[in-house]
Amino acid sequence: MMRQQSIVGLVVLMAAATLVGWAADEGRDEQQAVGGLAFLDEVEVTVVNLEVFVRDKDGTPVTDLGIEDFEVFQDGDRRELTNFLLVDETVRRTVAEASATDEVPEPEGVEAPPQPEIQPIHIVVYVDDENLMPFDRNRVLGALRQFLVDTVRDDVQAMIVANQGSPHVIQPFTSNAQELTDALRELRKSTGGRTSSQSQHAALQRDIDRLRNEEATRVGKEDPLTQKSAMVLDDLMSYADQINAEIQRDISAVRMVGSGLTGLPGRKCLIYVSSGLPMVIAKDLFYEFTNMYKSVSFLSLTARFNKRADFRDLAAAANSQGMVFYTIDARGLAPDVGVSAERGVSGDPAAAAIAMMNTEEPLIYIAERTGGLSTVGTNDFTGGLAKIREDLFTYYSIGYPIHSVGSDRVHRIEVTLPDHPGLEVRYRRTFVEKSRESEVQDRVMTALLFDIDENPMQIEATVGKPTAAQEGRWLLPLRVSFPTHSVALLPHEDNLVGEVVLYVSLRDTEGKQADLQHRVQEIYLPRAEYERMSKLRLSIDLQLLVEPGSYRVAVGLFDRLTRQASYQVLKTSTPDG
Repeated sequence: MMRQQSIVGLVVLMAAATLVGWAADEGRDEQQAVGGLAFLDEVEVTVVNLEVFVRDKDGTPVTDLGIEDFEVFQDGDRRELTNFLLVDETVRRTVAEASATDEVPEPEGVEAPPQPEIQPIHIVVYVDDENLMPFDRNRVLGALRQFLVDTVRDDVQAMIVANQGSPHVIQPFTSNAQELTDALRELRKSTGGRTSSQSQHAALQRDIDRLRNEEATRVGKEDPLTQKSAMVLDDLMSYADQINAEIQRDISAVRMVGSGLTGLPGRKCLIYVSSGLPMVIAKDLFYEFTNMYKSVSFLSLTARFNKRADFRDLAAAANSQGMVFYTIDARGLAPDVGVSAERGVSGDPAAAAIAMMNTEEPLIYIAERTGGLSTVGTNDFTGGLAKIREDLFTYYSIGYPIHSVGSDRVHRIEVTLPDHPGLEVRYRRTFVEKSRESEVQDRVMTALLFDIDENPMQIEATVGKPTAAQEGRWLLPLRVSFPTHSVALLPHEDNLVGEVVLYVSLRDTEGKQADLQHRVQEIYLPRAEYERMSKLRLSIDLQLLVEPGSYRVAVGLFDRLTRQASYQVLKTSTPDG
């Protein structure tokens, strides 16, 4: 079994070329370079395309707006819109039919109108079994099955992922509705992880209820904290610490799935299904306890259990990955507040209301920050999924140009309809402008799930025979080679120097993947030897430290001078994998 964190260590063993530390001198330009591919511009004009969903007060898509109705602001500055298209089912069908048939040539002298680009759609159905009650999950799965049957087709693929301690890909991306629905049926057999934590919560709730009954009979107390209440508080803190660690792990699991899709072209959305997530761990229990014992501060107890920053980071990561979140609270309509089936006694109505709002808040927050929708407080899951389907097929694609400077920057986005104040407008709240190197990193992570046929630098990656390491792990020798002439080198005294970055990640058959690793390799060749060495290949040898298993290894090589990149994917296993 592969560990979720730090499952791979990279050690540079050797390189065929001599490697030294080097920094490019000022004044060097691409005209002096020897070898390498064509240079890619570092400063370029690109178009930021936004997906904007406009709905009326009844939630019906609004489709009669024009470019003049929209105002877009980036970091507070209004931007001039140059691209505008209403995408709906008719447009998608027209484009699909045009691409499937031979185009009729336009008469001579008549310029053909530009064909709108309709991007493919990738849907991730993420069933968070670690935060689901089995009954809640199973009643949502039926609606999800019908949603997928109605939605997937050639240009719309879906993948089923279940969080069962770590994210497992139950069904890879496919347009086959039968495969997807079969995968969802299989999930009915698993036991939701929320059952255990819910039992712990109920036990603590009963302890607090007993304390409340005992405190009601006490009179003349000076210090309200008794030995028994202190023990309950200790148990409560231990429970909160445990749930805090579990929620942190679960948030990381969602981010890991998103990171693997970052470089995937097209539109991406993640449908997240759970029985709610806490914005503040055990907020309702802390509220009830501190409401009895005024000498204990609610804020001081809950400060370290506030997960807002973590959910904010998750939303920021999703925006960076181009992922829209749609969240579904599988609990449906809340039971009458103040009544708990788990503890079998009547509780504090205020605490019950706090518990529900506290676990709905992250679902609403993440969806709102990424431009999606949340389905909470309702048993109409079919209606919520219908709104998601409307988003997939009916939206405005609007764009404006920016001068990209080749560095990573986060921009704040605001879209308004000044002449239509009664309409609801949803969109991604931030746009991440990425450097070329960040784009290469994204592509490597995407290669863990999809084959990428981009190898202009003619790299070759091979894995040698694994050797046993300590604690039952294995060392996988990885060699990445490339033609000397595919890398740009600059003159430096009597030598030629260059720099490449090697990116490596891997994923096991259970869906767990390693963090992206990289090595900067500086190349130093005698100028007099270049003609001979240009016909040879340079190689970089690494060791991957892994747990027993079968792996998909993704490799990317980036030439920092030309900004060109190549990718390769291979599969390998340890002897006991």
